[in-house]
Amino acid sequence: MSTIFAIVLLSTGCAPVMPPPPPPAVVMPARPHADAVWVTGHYKWRPWAHRYQWVPGHWKVRRGRTWVIIN
Repeated sequence: MSTIFAIVLLSTGCAPVMPPPPPPAVVMPARPHADAVWVTGHYKWRPWAHRYQWVPGHWKVRRGRTWVIIN
């Protein structure tokens, strides 16, 4: 990313100016079936709201690919 582009993003409020808060404590629900893998929740920057929004974790079904889970 060029320096000018970064300055424009920061001056227009389109980029976050602070890191997201720590993730909330989450209790992972029981695995619905053997082919499900847990996708960890994360914060996503919402530029129109000028804040981070928590995207909760969820179970996802494997579909013929190899999954690598990194904690």
